[in-house]
Amino acid sequence: MAINSAPESSLLSLLYRSYPAAVSPDATELDLTHASPKIFPQTTFSVEEQASVKQWLDTISGLQNALSKDEKSVVTAILGQLNTHLATHTTLLGTKPSVADIAAYALLAPVVEKWSPEERTGEQGYHHIVRHIDFVQNSRLFALQIPDEEKVSIDVNDVRFVPKPVDPKEEKERKKREKAAAQNPDAGKPLVVGQGKPEKAATGGAADQAAETAAGAPPKVNKKEKKEKKEKAPKPAPAPAAPPSPSLIDLRVGHILRAINHPNADSLYVSTIDCGDAPGTENTSLDEATGKTVRTVCSGLNGLVPLEEMQNRKIVAVCNLKPVTMRGIKSAAMVLAASPRVAEGEDSHAGPVELVTPPDAPAGTRIGFEGWFDGEPEKVLNPKKKVWETFQPGFTTTDSLEVAFDVSAVPAVQGQEGKPALGKLVAATGGVCTVKSLKGATFRSSFRHIKWGHQGSRRPSPDSIYNINSHKPEAQGLDYTMRAVRFHGRGDIRVDEIEEPVCGEGQVKIRPAFVGICGSDIHEYLAGPITIPSTPHPITGGSVPVTLGHEFSGVIEEVGASVSRLKLGDCVAVRPNLYDGTCASCLAGWRNCCRNLGFIGYSSDAGGLSDHVVVGEKHAVLLPEGFPLDLGALVEPLTVAWHAVSRASVRPDDTVLVVGGGPIGLAVVQVLRARGIKSIIVSEVSSQRKQFARELGASEVLDPRMDDIVASVGAMTAGEGADIAFECSGVQVGLDAAVQAIRARGTVTIVSLWEEKPKIDAFDIVLHEKHVVGAVICDEGDFEAVVDAISSGMFFLLWSPVVSGYADEHIGKLSPRAMITSKIQMEDVVERGFKALIDERDKHVKILVEVST
Repeated sequence: MAINSAPESSLLSLLYRSYPAAVSPDATELDLTHASPKIFPQTTFSVEEQASVKQWLDTISGLQNALSKDEKSVVTAILGQLNTHLATHTTLLGTKPSVADIAAYALLAPVVEKWSPEERTGEQGYHHIVRHIDFVQNSRLFALQIPDEEKVSIDVNDVRFVPKPVDPKEEKERKKREKAAAQNPDAGKPLVVGQGKPEKAATGGAADQAAETAAGAPPKVNKKEKKEKKEKAPKPAPAPAAPPSPSLIDLRVGHILRAINHPNADSLYVSTIDCGDAPGTENTSLDEATGKTVRTVCSGLNGLVPLEEMQNRKIVAVCNLKPVTMRGIKSAAMVLAASPRVAEGEDSHAGPVELVTPPDAPAGTRIGFEGWFDGEPEKVLNPKKKVWETFQPGFTTTDSLEVAFDVSAVPAVQGQEGKPALGKLVAATGGVCTVKSLKGATFRSSFRHIKWGHQGSRRPSPDSIYNINSHKPEAQGLDYTMRAVRFHGRGDIRVDEIEEPVCGEGQVKIRPAFVGICGSDIHEYLAGPITIPSTPHPITGGSVPVTLGHEFSGVIEEVGASVSRLKLGDCVAVRPNLYDGTCASCLAGWRNCCRNLGFIGYSSDAGGLSDHVVVGEKHAVLLPEGFPLDLGALVEPLTVAWHAVSRASVRPDDTVLVVGGGPIGLAVVQVLRARGIKSIIVSEVSSQRKQFARELGASEVLDPRMDDIVASVGAMTAGEGADIAFECSGVQVGLDAAVQAIRARGTVTIVSLWEEKPKIDAFDIVLHEKHVVGAVICDEGDFEAVVDAISSGMFFLLWSPVVSGYADEHIGKLSPRAMITSKIQMEDVVERGFKALIDERDKHVKILVEVST
């Protein structure tokens, strides 16, 4: 798509004005398809993303054509498609900016300006297009040079219809039903996968017809519906279950077009592989250099197979494992690789590793074992059924270096009649798959060659899941060290070099990505040790010095034996609570009130402010695909707020006072709004935090230096007082205001931690039967509830609020990212982290330490 420099081209004018370094004013036209990397040089665009930009530019061009011809049905169809896409994407690419967003803005801004409030935010309105327009014109992500008077006027308070939050389970079932309805019968499948021409699926009515008209296809004439329905024949009895077979695994000839080093992981390659897929196949993209439909594949072969051997070569690909995201890149297949069988206790990851060479056949040609071509591969292997894990032990090589399937190694297939004891791996078109030199080898999909950690033969005690000192590297004869931010005493925090932990049974090793500095960390720095143990902790055995960091996200880089829920490359947030499981509170289910309560990030050298951290599997909470890791670091403080609101039993019509607008106070405001509370009063002295409170949902914001909090709340509630108050300031005057400002039988929930024991007005509490409730960390299920709430869109209004340049870039409803006021490096954690939060409190809410990306 190209645009010329005609005066009527508002897009070209906007690009010239906003990006003079990338767009020359002397140019006569601009190729938009390849403009994004020039306009956004700090953003990396994959081939798949550039293809997506082109598709959106074509869609916008079709919309422009339909608008000019006043083709209302086509316009409605394309606007509906765009609005649906933006419901779960901040930008057209998800979170990255592109020229397609600017093209959409330039075309739709004058259209949206003329829309009525109902067309904008009514039940049938285009809520998400309006949010996108507001985001693009205000966000520093785009930095468009648009005078305020030329921006689309959008009243964020004028919302005509608020949709109910999407139930994730119902949405998943709906997508399953739609996907099943759209699939064609799987008959006559060709040997070369994806080369057959599938039958065209039925269209979805007028909207589909209009969208096809926009693409240049003639409108279809709908056939008349039949007046009478025929009676359905009774369903036949289900066919008996097929015997287990390695044919369930979709093995194909793959052609590696190119491979590069993974930008975020030294042990990974990222390959572009032609697996013979048809255009439009899920988890594929168009390779512009060759015009082929390809998959992006991450393989743990870096350092085991030379990069030059990964270029322009045929391999065997496992094509129906569930795609996984590995260090930020989604991998849609696995490369089959052989390695020697080793004795127990030997390092199985030292190499050598050899790729399987298939016969000379086209990419996509089916590969299978002799005697086992009796079934069709599953579309996607169900991880719970462990199909790959069941049959992988039978993969081996013969003395003649041919790949084969050994029935004796797989109990599930033993006893089936007519099956060879050793079936060679062959192509459907003929020829045997081979390796270079390994005899009697074992096979893994290539990501499993990444070092998973030393398991050893000793089974750790339950307490050792918390105590990383029992897994120190010197026990394995290793000498690995890492950086760690450690608390040595009051006012004494250092970046130390300590031993790297080793992953044990039931544990996962995480490379932290982002770590939040919490108000509790500041209390420890100024007056600690408070929660940090001075003597060995009863659960971890740790004491000062300890590694800090309990609000963090990261990526799984190793897993221990018996770990079943998580895998390499998973993105996680960490639940920091440690409990003994034996005290009365734990036995009652109140583990956050454990008699010996401890915390990852306070009670040992396991803390997020380090290059690596080992935790028990139960502490790592899986983040959904595409969930940004910086938001992952905010899950823990949002969970604290979620638990506090649950403890207070807030009702939708309650008037709620939040004392303190710091990170936890603002998190409480967001949770209250997400749960439908409309009357929220915030007391805060910082001008920056007062502004955040307003933007994040507070209906009234008071300054205790100028306002009498008790009198002001009374005036707003006809003299009765607030129903609920949350004390989030940690100062005596704040607690006094919270107690005095609530009505009779009202509730004060204390969320803050205190450097010194506070006093409380017991007379007022007794006289008016007020309730005082404590809330500490979170309860079972709170972490998952917050992740689900953000993922499903519960934390987000109908567009992202823009607060002093901080704009949401995620799919939720209220913008947790607005709380992030700075990101720093580990070396700067004291000067630009702790001291900035103390000395420049007015300027900051949440500072994140970027440990790795």
